[in-house]
Formats: sequence, structure tokens, C-alpha cells
Amino acid sequence: MITCIVALCGCNKVKPKNTDTLVSGKIPLVVEEPTDIEEEEVEISGINLNNEEAIKEYLIGEWISDKETFSDYLLTESEINCNMSIDQDLKVNLSFYNRYTDETIGDYMGQINLERFEENGDELPDLMAIDLGDADWPGGDYFFLHRTIYDGKIVMSLFFAGNGNGIFDLLADIDNFEYGPEEILFEKKSIEKSQLKPLEDTEFYAVYWGSDPDGKSLWLDEVHWTPTEEYDPNALYPSRMNLYQDDFPESTLYGIAKESISNILENPMYAGEVYFVQTDKEGNIIDFEDAAYREYIKTINEP
Repeated sequence: MITCIVALCGCNKVKPKNTDTLVSGKIPLVVEEPTDIEEEEVEISGINLNNEEAIKEYLIGEWISDKETFSDYLLTESEINCNMSIDQDLKVNLSFYNRYTDETIGDYMGQINLERFEENGDELPDLMAIDLGDADWPGGDYFFLHRTIYDGKIVMSLFFAGNGNGIFDLLADIDNFEYGPEEILFEKKSIEKSQLKPLEDTEFYAVYWGSDPDGKSLWLDEVHWTPTEEYDPNALYPSRMNLYQDDFPESTLYGIAKESISNILENPMYAGEVYFVQTDKEGNIIDFEDAAYREYIKTINEP
């Protein structure tokens, strides 16, 4: 019954640390001339989740889950959107509809209760329990994670934390025996803006979140990629919660080098997935590959 708003966790089965309770930091400004005065520091705009009231404020608002594709182990296309409205009292309204036919799939009212996965009075809530009363679908318990800020939006991920069914199974193509996505991405509008700048002349792993209107720039969030090598049936948390660690869950808009545009854009990109990125001296992308596929190719080519 749980959702976790913490920074991305490591890939082992240890409980994710609450490193995102304060996802802000400081960047020293460049001083052009020598001075005896200490370097000025500027705060990075961030999401502060260091107490339960801050978590509640984070959850309040109009969220939408409308990604064309959810990708778990296999990519599962979904035509279903979900609008999730949460008010000051954590009352929730969930509206599901088909984005192509505009057909309503279901409309549910309920209550969100914040709980802890492990009963410890010193720990912040990391679970979102959705109670839909006597509705024809159970609500379910979900871990929640703050993922990133990008393009005037906040991204939050939900992960089913119980057994059986949950309300977000409605996002799946149940008629074709497909399960609900392991990670459910929700976005809401925000005034928060990242102050991070593109990394220049280097290579790193990053999560892709979206493109600019002309498709020639990508919103990327640098992360430490920590995939789990083997399936662990006794793991406390879903594997995708431990897919990567994020020191600053904020995204930066990277341009694509002109000579690389056609090669990079010819391949599909999926929001929430990890990619290997290489940039030139201007901070433009010159290489952009699916991290898992790149690692697979390296493995099969080894002697």
C-alpha cells in the first residue's frame, strides 16, 4: 500500500534509501576575476520532500498518465490514459479513457492513505494506499518515486506493491491478457525548473523523458545505471525501482549534433528508459543508444 518519493535506488534488494527527501543542491557560479570574497552559490530549483506535509503537497494536483508505450521487460502498447486528481485531503479521482476513441473506461473516487513499508515511526511514508470503497476494482498499494523535472512538468512513478489486482491494471490491454505496467508514469505541470546544464565532451547514462517540439533536442536526466543482473524472487522492491540512481532528479535539454540527427532519430525512444549518451565539446549529443541493448551487444561480442 505504498509509493515512494525518493531518489532512484540501487539495483540490489536492499531497501531504497530516502535520498530524495531533499532533491536539491548547490552549484558554484563561475567567477571571472579573482576576489577575496567567497564564491557565491545558487540554489538548484528542486523538490523538497523531507517531511510528511511536503509529501502531501507534492501529491496534490492534476496528474496524467498518457505515455504511448510503457516498457517493462517487453514493450506493451497501451491506448488507455488515466487522469488522477488529488485534493488537499488526499481524496482521489481516477478517470480512465481510450485516447483514440475518447471512450470512458472507468471513473473512480477514493481516498489515499500514506503508509510505511516497514513500521518505523522515524521513517517517512513510502507507500500510497488507494481505497476505492466498494467499487468493482480494488485500489491497491503503490510505492511512489519522484523521478524528474522536465519541460515544465514533474514526473512521478508508481509501482504496485501488493498481490492480485490494482486499479491501474485498467491501463493494460486486458482483453489480450496483458498485465498492467510495472512502472506507471504520471506527470503534472509545475513551475519548477532545473538549473543543470548539458554535460560537454563526455559520456554518461541518462533517462530520456521527452523531446522538444521539433524533435531535435532531448530532455535527459543523468543517472547511475545499476541494472539487476538476475531476477530475485525474494526482492523487497520491484526491480524497476532499482534500475538507476539519480543524484539530482532534474532533466536538461540536450541538442543533437547536426551530423547525428538522422542516425539517432531513426530509432524509437521510450520515456523512462535508460540510454548511453555521448556529447561533443558543445554539449550536443553525438551518440544515443539504448543502454540495455548496448550492453547486450557488448556481451555477445565478447570472446
